[in-house]
Amino acid sequence: MARGDAHIGTRVRYWRGRRGLSQVALAGLAGMSQAYLSQIETGARTVDSRATLARLAEALQVTTASLEGQPADPRTPEHSSASAAIPAVRAALVAASLGDDVTTGRGIDELAAEVDRAVRLRTEADYARLTPLLPDLISDLHAATCSADEQTARMALRLMVSALYCCTFTVKYLGYPDLAMAAADQAQRAAERLDDPMVRGIADFVRIQSLPPELGRLAHHLSADAVDRLAVLADDPTGGQVYGMLHLVSARVSAVDRRTTDVATHLAEARSVATRLGETTDGGPVALWFGPTNVSFWETAIAVELSEGARVRELAAGVTPTAVRSATRQASWYADLGRGLAQTRRADQEAVAYLTRSERLAPQRIHLNPTVRDSVALLLRRARRKQQVGDLQRLADLVGLSTGTNRR
Repeated sequence: MARGDAHIGTRVRYWRGRRGLSQVALAGLAGMSQAYLSQIETGARTVDSRATLARLAEALQVTTASLEGQPADPRTPEHSSASAAIPAVRAALVAASLGDDVTTGRGIDELAAEVDRAVRLRTEADYARLTPLLPDLISDLHAATCSADEQTARMALRLMVSALYCCTFTVKYLGYPDLAMAAADQAQRAAERLDDPMVRGIADFVRIQSLPPELGRLAHHLSADAVDRLAVLADDPTGGQVYGMLHLVSARVSAVDRRTTDVATHLAEARSVATRLGETTDGGPVALWFGPTNVSFWETAIAVELSEGARVRELAAGVTPTAVRSATRQASWYADLGRGLAQTRRADQEAVAYLTRSERLAPQRIHLNPTVRDSVALLLRRARRKQQVGDLQRLADLVGLSTGTNRR
């Protein structure tokens, strides 16, 4: 079975066979009914919940990345270009973590401009251009953090956190969760050296986001600590944006654990802060784009995580997605709308339209998204039964579903 060419259920079935488990046995270990597991394996149900994915991975003694088919084999020139730079990214992170002595010919202003470029490419989900510039950027920033000039060193540490923010999400979306955690750890170290509460908050956000679903308990503890630490900046125009984002990620972590009261509390606080601060016009720190619109984006994603797809239309009402000038955030929102509607089984054409719009906004991001692939596989299965495939086949090809997938 090639990586990335099938839905998650196909891999669950594959690993169940490798482990010599019956459906009854695996369902018991994963805390679900045999009927539900059977639907997952055949593609009749998607694995929308990180909690469900983590339970299946634990029961099968594999990583969640294995069930998601990560990292996927490159299918496009853009994906190939990004993947080819991964070994150099890994080497740069290892060298920086070991304190390897390096020198740089680039001044701090040039490095700042390069970090700005990296942030822009990340918001555009242009991994083909972003990933190759990361190794030298990380190495040069590491060298600058060792500068004898304190002002230069502190600026370099601040820039390093921003660069590693970009690195973490890039390698995570390319399918390298261990590398994402390594980059997030380096961001944490740089932030601790800088000893700036807001930058520490950004590093906390990165670290929580880097954790795979199987580390949900750790994510819960880290997010609670991070929110408490940054509460002092809740009313600060800039620091408040980071504080608000920490509440959003805490809400998502709570959703994975089905702590719905905590979900509501964190979302309410994030909404309160966003209303007070208003929409950002420049993206804010590392282009977080915290504001009322982004809170709505996260509310939609969390509803899908909680299998409340029927709510996404209501949550989308009145939202102007262009208020967040980030292709990757807009695309993720449209993808969540599509995935949520796919859960309802009553709006498949609308779901396909949203998923298609998502792909057009950020193709490199969406082509590699395993949950989008799962939803497309589900929609394709239902469309073939009704002989209404249409443009859905194009989307299926783009997200890497093989021709034979779901033809049962």
